[in-house]
Amino acid sequence: MAESRQYPDTDVDIVSVKPMDNITLLVEFSNGEIKKYDVKQLFDKYPQFKALKDRDLFNDVKHGKYFVYWNSELDIAEVELWYNGNNDDINQYWGKALSILKETFSDVVYNTWIKPLTPFSYDNNIYVLKCDRDFAKNVICERYLSEITRCLKIVIGKDICVSLIS
Repeated sequence: MAESRQYPDTDVDIVSVKPMDNITLLVEFSNGEIKKYDVKQLFDKYPQFKALKDRDLFNDVKHGKYFVYWNSELDIAEVELWYNGNNDDINQYWGKALSILKETFSDVVYNTWIKPLTPFSYDNNIYVLKCDRDFAKNVICERYLSEITRCLKIVIGKDICVSLIS
């Protein structure tokens, strides 16, 4: 049976792209979804993408609303990134950590400070969470980051650093 693919009902634009290790992109969409896309999957079908083995070229990735690109010959459409991107690891880790954190903190603390955080990236043992404003970032860093880090270390199963961006 063919896999059913979910594409949002509304227009979804690319709002950011970050080059990661192992020729992988971290793409954030306007609906808040973040997906990891392994560019190597294009190498056999489209040999011109092998040029992205050059780290300097790969790291020079840019984005428009509907695509990411490196030059006039190398680009990937948002639909490809959406359908074939993967958000399992960072979202699964965060979902498991949230279950632990919900039992750790009061409902008020959990719903106000912890639950609104969203996973942004996980690379080189650095797990990055995104919050909606600088004030929240400061409060979370001061009061809750050590417990969030402890829970994510348990879930991921190795020593990691956790940082926040707003």
